[in-house]
Amino acid sequence: MRAGIPGLMALVIACGEAAESDTGSVTDTDTDTDADTDTDTDTDADSIEIAGVYLDAYGATHTIGDTSWEIASAYGASTYWFTAVDNETDHAIAENGAKNLYSAGLYSRFDWFDDGGELYFCQSAYDAPDPAAAEAASADPGDLATGCGAFPWSTLTP
Repeated sequence: MRAGIPGLMALVIACGEAAESDTGSVTDTDTDTDADTDTDTDTDADSIEIAGVYLDAYGATHTIGDTSWEIASAYGASTYWFTAVDNETDHAIAENGAKNLYSAGLYSRFDWFDDGGELYFCQSAYDAPDPAAAEAASADPGDLATGCGAFPWSTLTP
């Protein structure tokens, strides 16, 4: 299955478990040199510039924080733990939470695009075997209709 609407639908369907705390498995041992307000000691991932709570075009709630992207819908919740954030290229790599119903322990790539009035996102990878494979996925913000793995990008509304 390709990313985009089917990926989002799999994510929505995948969220069949009750919301639970998920600590992920990312271990952070380096020293913090960035200027953000997170409490970790991470130099390889900055705070994501789109942190906040949003509603997507399909009714799911996205809670984006310094360390994770959580998606909750009527079907349940999934958590994705950031391993890298690149605000220059507007994407993040994340390890899928161990308690996610689908693709647990694999890797995702989230791309975002702000056209000046609307924020869009694409989960361009959702089942990559490792961070490098997730990083290799891509999305085309120049084509909001089919640039997310041949599917449309979704809006994120605060």
